[in-house]
Amino acid sequence: MFFTAVTLGLLASFVPSNGQEFNLNNYCDKDVWFWDVGGLTSAPTLIPVNDYQQVYLDPDPVTKGKDIFVSFSNTTDISLPTLHISYDVDGDWQEEGHVLWYAMANINGVPFKGHRVRIDGPSCPEVLWKDGEGKLTCISLSGDSGVKNCPDAQYMDLRLCVENP
Repeated sequence: MFFTAVTLGLLASFVPSNGQEFNLNNYCDKDVWFWDVGGLTSAPTLIPVNDYQQVYLDPDPVTKGKDIFVSFSNTTDISLPTLHISYDVDGDWQEEGHVLWYAMANINGVPFKGHRVRIDGPSCPEVLWKDGEGKLTCISLSGDSGVKNCPDAQYMDLRLCVENP
């Protein structure tokens, strides 16, 4: 009986989940806050120094997308310097064949000026801002608008203030 329970538990850990994950990693020297906006606006969530928060990519059922905002302020006030990540999904999010579209932009200043900001994931092209600026500096296609897509995305990582590429 014990062997069966352990075996089933181990097998369950290999079954892929339907939840696509987004890891927000804070390597900055101060705390950051994030919140998302879809049909509703969430309250700001703390990401302490050298820590991360893991959330599920959960597109709004009407727009099929969502916006994530990151700031050094514990408020949803985007009149302050804020990093904006936008994503939406083509196809059924729970089925193979979906495509995740994403982009980054700075709003009202450059909150991570002087630090690298990177977003990527398996099968997802990297967006890397070497100096926290909204100008893309490490993209294979010249003139890139910053909008990327990845088929069958399962998870993505945002790394703030990461000093090595």
